[in-house]
Amino acid sequence: MEKFLDVSVMLLLMVGILLMVAKRHRERIIRNIKDSTAWGFGVPATIFAICALPIVLRHGFGNIKLLLLALFFAVPTVILLLKRILCWGDWANLSAALCIFFPEAYRWVPAWADTPFGKGIPIAYLGMSIYILTFFSAMGDIEVHSSWKLSKEDGGSILKMIVMLFVGIVPIGLGIHFLVPNMHWFHAHRPWHMPIMFILIFVLTAIHEEVLCRGIIQKALLKKLGVRTGIALAGVIFGIGHITRIATNSAAQFGYPNWWYVLFATIAGAGYGYVYYLRKSLIASATTHTAVDFIWGIFFRN
Repeated sequence: MEKFLDVSVMLLLMVGILLMVAKRHRERIIRNIKDSTAWGFGVPATIFAICALPIVLRHGFGNIKLLLLALFFAVPTVILLLKRILCWGDWANLSAALCIFFPEAYRWVPAWADTPFGKGIPIAYLGMSIYILTFFSAMGDIEVHSSWKLSKEDGGSILKMIVMLFVGIVPIGLGIHFLVPNMHWFHAHRPWHMPIMFILIFVLTAIHEEVLCRGIIQKALLKKLGVRTGIALAGVIFGIGHITRIATNSAAQFGYPNWWYVLFATIAGAGYGYVYYLRKSLIASATTHTAVDFIWGIFFRN
């Protein structure tokens, strides 16, 4: 019963994300949030309730995990509401976004579900993606530039950035044994698992991190600090979020604090940010992000 609920909630939120990425659906929800107090409170409350279902089923209402999840949604909501009331500027958007990013990056937030797709599916993060695309965008007066359209120019920028990132990162990673070639994935999985893996990375990881780190954090920094500094600093923030990631392989171990992971994630984050800035497309940067994670996961991850 618990796993069935986990899968049901995960699929429901994934469908919600795919719908909200479409500009037509998202703009209608955003208008309703701005025009109606009921929508303004109802949207985040509904998203929180859906994400809380697995926790309540397992632990009941009186537990610390439910409190942490409530704070995860409540803190940025309060900041955004105060921004609207007190006319705070872009720093309020940045503060609210960081209150989402760091608890996620360091896994302080519960609601990690076990499903047939893998252990630790971040249900709360899927809900937060919908929250950002709707409530955050409405209250923060932000356009995240999400649409399912990809042009030839978008494709060219994606391909160039993938090549640049791998030319810049892979030789260093191999030299310090942070990366180790590994073809075990091909022996352990069937060929048709590859497109499923790509889609799951895209929906579960890339869209969420791109809409938060590029659509909110980078955009706020660009307005305040300019293009180069804004993209670079957003990349650094993205990199710092990976400092707790422990990397272990047959040749070396990289424990906490993992500064090499921070460096590589910073470079990659800046690359994703440049694609987002250049193409004004969440899907372009998310596709770049997905491709890098996909190739790394298949060829280098132990």
